[in-house]
Amino acid sequence: VILPNSNLINNAVGNWTHRNKLGRVDIKVGVAYGSDVKQVHAVLLEIARGHPMVLKNPEPFVLFSNFGPAALEFEIRVFLADVMNGNIAQNDIRFAVLEKFSSEHIEMPSTPRAVVEAHKPKAWPTDDDKIEADFAEQEQIKAEAEAEKKRLVKSRKTKKPDPD
Repeated sequence: VILPNSNLINNAVGNWTHRNKLGRVDIKVGVAYGSDVKQVHAVLLEIARGHPMVLKNPEPFVLFSNFGPAALEFEIRVFLADVMNGNIAQNDIRFAVLEKFSSEHIEMPSTPRAVVEAHKPKAWPTDDDKIEADFAEQEQIKAEAEAEKKRLVKSRKTKKPDPD
């Protein structure tokens, strides 16, 4: 639209959208690959046409918008007399879609989530005093075992008879 500056300065400018609450609402819906797209299209259009807030003119429209990574993507486009009620209409339509898809056995995929298990390496010792105490205890046990071994060896020695 080209509008000369003189018209903006010298004439009154009216905001046509100020009083007009008419607006369009878009609702995205994904279905599983392998679904009958014509059936999905018909079901979505039936739901959109059946909602009481949706205007008959302009007529609701269902767009097969994309081959997504996890779903066949559709958009329901409806016009409302008061776009401020858009959230209510979207909510109602989404509930109707879930209910109708369930009864028609149309699957809505969810994005798979990857579960990564982290293998934690052994933690480095953080308490040096405890490590030293454990080491000293092990050394003490070894020393006591050696001393006991020597004592047993000495007690096993047979005494030689006296020559007398």
